[in-house]
Amino acid sequence: MVNYVTQKRETLVLDDIKSDPRFVSDPFFRENASRSVLAMPIVNHGQLAGVLYLENELAIGAFDESRVQILKVLSGQIAISIENSILYQNLEQKVEERTEELAREKAKSDKLLLNILPEKVANELKSEGKSQARRFDQVTVFFSDIVSFTKIASELSAVELVALLDDYFSHVDEIVEKYGLEKIKTIGDAYLCVGGVPKEDPDSAVKMI
Repeated sequence: MVNYVTQKRETLVLDDIKSDPRFVSDPFFRENASRSVLAMPIVNHGQLAGVLYLENELAIGAFDESRVQILKVLSGQIAISIENSILYQNLEQKVEERTEELAREKAKSDKLLLNILPEKVANELKSEGKSQARRFDQVTVFFSDIVSFTKIASELSAVELVALLDDYFSHVDEIVEKYGLEKIKTIGDAYLCVGGVPKEDPDSAVKMI
């Protein structure tokens, strides 16, 4: 019956389902005490939004013309409510997707910031927009590059060169982290890190060696 209304896009009212040859053999109606039945398409802007299905198990002819007209008015309001609900759901989904996208971009930005600044300084910049200058009495600076890098670079493709630097810097990163040093930046084949900053450490020179 629902399929019929869906295809025909017209209201179907059965005053007594048990005497209607089209649906009397339907298993649902055979197993239930349905008498009067109504199925009405819910249409909005020419599109089918759903089917309103009602039944009465006690009376024959329960859905007369006046009730059908009232239900048609209500079905229009139902269609608008369904459309608004779908629009709201889609809007919520878009907001959620946008929020996730912004969170991913923020994580990328934070990672990039931490790659060039100490965490404390980076957090100050994010929260206050600036960072206070500090004095450190003892700091160890480490700056290195690869011997004969120009010659090595000339013999490798761009992909091979990037892979070599990535492998090399990754190992240096592990050592720097192990000894509690602070990576500042990589420039080409050069690696810059410090000890005793931003947290003071009297043993920074020993750790650096």
